[in-house]
Amino acid sequence: MNASPVTVGARRRAALGAVGVAVLAVALVSIPTAPVQASSQTVDDVPVAGTFRYHAGQRDTRDDVVGVVHAVRRVPGGTAVYYSVGLTGSTTSDWLLTQPSANLDGYGPYDLRSVGVVDTTNLRYYRPMQAGRTCLCSQTTDLQREARPRVLLTGFAVVPELPADVRSVAVSFGFGAQVEDVPVEDGALTPTNGDGSTITPLGAGWPALPDDSVIASVASPDQYVLPLTRSVADLDRSLTTKEAPDHVEVDLAADVLFAVDKATLSDAASARLQQVAREIADRGTGIVTIVGYTDSTGSTSHNLTLSRARAASVLKALKPLVGKPGITFTSTGKGESEPVADNGTDDGRRLNRRVTITFGVAR
Repeated sequence: MNASPVTVGARRRAALGAVGVAVLAVALVSIPTAPVQASSQTVDDVPVAGTFRYHAGQRDTRDDVVGVVHAVRRVPGGTAVYYSVGLTGSTTSDWLLTQPSANLDGYGPYDLRSVGVVDTTNLRYYRPMQAGRTCLCSQTTDLQREARPRVLLTGFAVVPELPADVRSVAVSFGFGAQVEDVPVEDGALTPTNGDGSTITPLGAGWPALPDDSVIASVASPDQYVLPLTRSVADLDRSLTTKEAPDHVEVDLAADVLFAVDKATLSDAASARLQQVAREIADRGTGIVTIVGYTDSTGSTSHNLTLSRARAASVLKALKPLVGKPGITFTSTGKGESEPVADNGTDDGRRLNRRVTITFGVAR
């Protein structure tokens, strides 16, 4: 998209103080497809941490939604996200972050609750908080009311406080739009005070956040923090690692570990088990649980026996490879129960034949 000047103006609404949206008086920059890496820069004195772009996908429009993440700031009792969004074309209604929430988890239908912060280090997702039944975030109605082609509208969201050691985060907007590595800084962005001591090219200044007392009144901020799972798989799906905040789960394809219908480890199993053993030795805690699974081929009783024998074989080989004090091991088998794919296909059966190794991690 070519750079194009935008209109200066403002729209503010009275709720929780002076919150709402502002019109960003800066040329629309060339915005790539998300996700993108954040970079610290300014455009006409406006901070730009990163940009994103996605297709609006409503009412057969061909317009794209484009946006800028300006900043993530620590404020008393929470974390503020400042962003701007706009359209590349002429559509000016029913667009942008308007997923109907249907009062999901108490959010109103016009809350921009799809704005969130991802702590990729501690695997946590932070949602906008609510004071009573009011979201501490901008509203889709404000954005739609002010929408004009090639005009960026500035909004905000206040999520729970981040841990003190978190220096950067990703900012997510749903629809697959996410900006990575946004620095976390201190203090709210402040609007111009008219005396020239603060320079800002926003017609109405940055959206004013709710008062500190309102943020402090949020009941149980932890309810707006969700755990995440990071999943990494080999191209052949022979080893898949799923990492949650307090544990790691490793799925090993049984076809790599064993011959058909056998429980004796193959030569190829050694490298895979050594890889898992290093992970457990580096950061594993507590109990290592090993569970065998099969596909649905054969009788239920045979599959259960085979899965238990395979899990026991993995335990016997893995335990001496770890050699870490304080780690204990246990194994069991669940046969054809708990499939992860369709047993009616070859690929599905291959995925169901697996041994899962789960262990706790300390952060």
